[in-house]
Amino acid sequence: MVNMSNTSEDWFADIANGDSVNQAASRIGIWQTTLARQLREDKLTPESAVALARAYKVSPLDGLVAIGLITRDEVREMAAAGSLGQATDGDLVAEVLRRLKDGGSHQELLEPLD
Repeated sequence: MVNMSNTSEDWFADIANGDSVNQAASRIGIWQTTLARQLREDKLTPESAVALARAYKVSPLDGLVAIGLITRDEVREMAAAGSLGQATDGDLVAEVLRRLKDGGSHQELLEPLD
């Protein structure tokens, strides 16, 4: 993941490889003035963030984190959920314990396995 900065303008500078706002706007197919305003006002739309991320070959999730739509922790949770097959037995047990401690209903844990 790209190092997350404080503003969408900082994030853009981190990923754009020196490209100008005009060049980036051209790459993603929006008006330069629109992109410049979104960046200046720190109001990059989700569509623009994802388009920029794709144009500059970074994860679209980075763009969504940059604009505050999702958190870095949520990205980590999604990544962990996607790698369940690679989890160790200890990781699995720790996750089951965490869920039990969260207080949710886990009736399926009380039923016999087939």
